[in-house]
Amino acid sequence: AGSPDKVYASLVLAEGKLVTLRIPKSMLDTLVSANPRIGELLLEMLARRLLANLLHGSSLFLEFDATAKHELARAFEIHRVSAGVKLLEKDKKSDGLYVNLTGKVEISAGRPGKAKRSGPGTMFGQRSLLSHAASEVTVHALTDMLVLRLSAVAFSRVAMQYPTMLARVVELSSPAGISS
Repeated sequence: AGSPDKVYASLVLAEGKLVTLRIPKSMLDTLVSANPRIGELLLEMLARRLLANLLHGSSLFLEFDATAKHELARAFEIHRVSAGVKLLEKDKKSDGLYVNLTGKVEISAGRPGKAKRSGPGTMFGQRSLLSHAASEVTVHALTDMLVLRLSAVAFSRVAMQYPTMLARVVELSSPAGISS
């Protein structure tokens, strides 16, 4: 599946009988062109799956039981972001905690030559939320991407309810941790 110049690899282990359906990309493209809602649904499914992977695989969410993870998943909003969009702006307060699910971002503090690029899994906005101050960085989408956003209000609620998670976010916000 895919173009001949790309190599795709995956490993799936089934614990019982499994029936799979393979839809060639060309057919999927045709279906989505004819009915854009199918593309929207597939994108939603992908984003929800990426969110589930994040909630189950990230050390940030270790203390959450299944019910809490489900509630947290509902608190996150999934956004499509176009290349060039400014997600966080230096000297302005963040409106939420963001997690990059796909694509690349550029994080800059306004110093020439000091911008860094980062890919999926990058979290930003937390320093501004934690300090209740303006952001020290600007974050631009370099590619079309999917991001998760936990609003500032939801972030405060979750942080109060799960102090261990708040401590982990503070740790990730240190200079050695993840950005902004």
